[in-house]
Amino acid sequence: MLLAWLESLKKLPHIPAVIERHSVAKARNAIQPVRGGSNPSESTLWVDISVISRRDAGSGIQRVVRALLAELQVSSIAGWRIQPVAATPRQPYRAVPWQIPTVNLEKCPKIEPQAGDVFLGLDLSAHIIPRHQKQMAAWKSRGLKLAFVIYDLLPLQFPQWFSAKLVRAFRRWIKSVAILADQVFCISPPVKQDFENLMQSRYGLQPGAIPANVFPMGADIKASKPSAGLPEGFSGTLNLIMQGKAALMVGTVEPRKGYGEMLNAFEHLWAKGRSHKLVIVGRPGWMTDGLQRRITANPYLNDRLFWFDNASDEALNALYENCTGVIAASFAEGYGLPLLEALGQGKSVLARDLAVFRQFHTPLVSYFAADANTETIGAAVELWFDDANKLGKLERSVERILLPTWRASLNSLLGQLLPDSYSAERYGEFA
Repeated sequence: MLLAWLESLKKLPHIPAVIERHSVAKARNAIQPVRGGSNPSESTLWVDISVISRRDAGSGIQRVVRALLAELQVSSIAGWRIQPVAATPRQPYRAVPWQIPTVNLEKCPKIEPQAGDVFLGLDLSAHIIPRHQKQMAAWKSRGLKLAFVIYDLLPLQFPQWFSAKLVRAFRRWIKSVAILADQVFCISPPVKQDFENLMQSRYGLQPGAIPANVFPMGADIKASKPSAGLPEGFSGTLNLIMQGKAALMVGTVEPRKGYGEMLNAFEHLWAKGRSHKLVIVGRPGWMTDGLQRRITANPYLNDRLFWFDNASDEALNALYENCTGVIAASFAEGYGLPLLEALGQGKSVLARDLAVFRQFHTPLVSYFAADANTETIGAAVELWFDDANKLGKLERSVERILLPTWRASLNSLLGQLLPDSYSAERYGEFA
């Protein structure tokens, strides 16, 4: 009867924490890594690029994966071989070419990690890792070290912003991380804190049970293997945008990005006769069909409101350079890469007052209250526009903000992942 009750609990949408704690502890304890063993002359760093190897959606996570993969490709670590790998829910992990997208996965060789190797979950393979958990646990038992990059925990913290299917996949993935991980790498201090809190509250793992490290993101778009090509008529549209003050927003059009709220604020300003421009760069996302129709049917579209729904990095870079500044209006983020990229261009930024955005200490970033209403946000936008040009010129007239590059990002990650083999001083620090 007790077993039947436990099985019934597992079928609930949200499995009770007591069941999760028991299953995670049992699974972690069942993995007994080998001690000692062979000492190979060369070990392998297996780098998971499962998602981007099939499709580059152009999101922030894809930029991180693409940029670090490019840096890894030109890296040399004494005693280590670096090999990208990919899998699908049905296909096992295989060694894949550096170029993405890859060839047919079925034609690539299966991998056989050895003791002393390291698996780095660079891509967010939420729907893949749980399907291969048993095999990865077996690898770990043979001496493989497993590390994962944690970009954010938003699908668990704010499930209302995501599809139920994605939330379920993410929940299974983070449980697999709790079972398998020897180390994780978080993209910001708030994400690290969220991760440690979740491990403790949900799975009963104390801070340090899974060492969590933080590594910086890079600000240099040109080092992230940027996509090229400009939309038809882009030059004329860019000239129109440059006439007057224009704010740029970057990111998939999804609920948490704050596009609807910011559009409200700009429509409020337009009703007052202001001619400020709002430029959106982001692919159509989920749960925003009404907002997308509102944008495409807006009477100010292609006059004061612009939406590039499939812009290349070349086009994005041109918009960064020529817009007055960048608005980061997200209700939650793991980092906020567009904010960093804007600072890399010496641009002024108006950001929602979130802890993750407060990590940028520069006069180029100003904030509006997280719970501000339309009128208050509109006033903040007007004040920011008035100050943006002045702040930008001020910043460019003094020493440029020291921002991390993608090489520095990789140096930080590898220095913490392979502390006995890799150091920035040895392999070159670029900042």
